[in-house]
Amino acid sequence: MIAFSRKTAEGWSIAVVRPDRSGFRTLIAAGSSPSWSPDGRFLVFQRKTARGDWDLFVANADGSGQRQLDDPGFDDFTPSWSPDGSQLVFTRAKTGGGYDDIYLVNADGSDLRVLIGDPDSLSSYDSFAPSWSPSGEWIAFITQDGVITLIHPDGSGRHDLPEPGDGTASNPGWSPDSSQIAYDAAGIHGWGDIYVSDVNGTYARALTRSPGYEAAPSWSPDGTQISYGLFTTRNGRSLEHADLYVMNADGSHPRPLVRGPAAKWGTDWQPVH
Repeated sequence: MIAFSRKTAEGWSIAVVRPDRSGFRTLIAAGSSPSWSPDGRFLVFQRKTARGDWDLFVANADGSGQRQLDDPGFDDFTPSWSPDGSQLVFTRAKTGGGYDDIYLVNADGSDLRVLIGDPDSLSSYDSFAPSWSPSGEWIAFITQDGVITLIHPDGSGRHDLPEPGDGTASNPGWSPDSSQIAYDAAGIHGWGDIYVSDVNGTYARALTRSPGYEAAPSWSPDGTQISYGLFTTRNGRSLEHADLYVMNADGSHPRPLVRGPAAKWGTDWQPVH
């Protein structure tokens, strides 16, 4: 199944669909930014709670057994699993405003620690949208300058990747073999296209060139396909007009996955075992 965020007049929910467009259903009535565990048994996601915080929750693959992972009082976003399923990396907004940091936490909610940023300072740089490589070697994230940056989970080896978006990169997603990163960046139309780069930042190439805004790519478990969101308004990105598409990993044969009036965003493919 492919899990994704879906927004209607009632708010955000998490739905699933098969790559052949069958089996569409709402899985979790409230939540967004779903991420499958490496064994495909759990989903981690973010939810806005009654007190107004965005917090992290984990649910079984069928949406049951939901439990909160983090402490209330912070806004936590965009979780991503370590390849062994023991840890999560996510974005945390600083209390009282300021910039975003990147944190690590065990999958049971214990041992919270900072990977990027200074939680005691409101003036550090934004870091967000972390994505853990399937090999476990790297975590990719985006800086406030729109640059893809890699870092080891122990905090070492931090370096930026060159990319053709002139500081507009966002939403990095790893190929299953950890050799490539897909992302969106400003394209030839000044909106956005899906790009793929080798892990060292070389051989970056655009996979899409439509007049729409393609964003938030996600690889299939076998590496042969990439799903993404497509915005088609004349005024740039608009979540009110976002459909889901899927294409071959070389950019060929783009086709609709989920269409309709609701906004769709942030796909993640369930691992196959």
